[in-house]
Amino acid sequence: MSEIAATLKSIWERDISRDFRQRILTYEHDVQAAMCFHLRSRNGKDRRRPQFLLFTEPCGFLRRGTPDLVVCNGKTHHIDAVIEIKFSIATENKLYELYEGDVQKLQSWSSRVRRRMDGQAKENLLLDPKTLKCSDDEDDRFKADAKTLWVFAVIGKAGPIQRFMRSRQGRPHEGRLLILYAPVENGKARFRTCRL
Repeated sequence: MSEIAATLKSIWERDISRDFRQRILTYEHDVQAAMCFHLRSRNGKDRRRPQFLLFTEPCGFLRRGTPDLVVCNGKTHHIDAVIEIKFSIATENKLYELYEGDVQKLQSWSSRVRRRMDGQAKENLLLDPKTLKCSDDEDDRFKADAKTLWVFAVIGKAGPIQRFMRSRQGRPHEGRLLILYAPVENGKARFRTCRL
């Protein structure tokens, strides 16, 4: 398991799980903020060269939509993980389609990177403070490639999540997909990780 996968697994199963038990996660943005907090808490002491740079909802990512969170290596400018988050307390059957839609979005970005001639894509994520637009400086670009981890994280009612997880078994995924899931039943959630 890669370093970023191990870090996300630990945050999900230990920290986000604890936050849920303490009842401080009530919306998707709470999960996103908690994920950022726990990643930043692992950044170390060097604020000028942090281990993780975090970008929440960067517009037009790889020219196709907006992921919930992009985690980059602060030293190498590598895009370590692209994360889609769902927090659903409803029991509707449509939740399955929402989950599948997020995984399809991740697959679309992964495919776009792999189809490039050199098997990588560079993305402007840093904001130029003078123009308030993404920087055009080549040194400010972050690279996604075959080592980028594509992550779907979901907390919700057990039924839709279990149906979704059963449907994913044995299905191919282009690239590296990590699913962090927490089915909630009788007020309790089991935080788990699945690598596809």
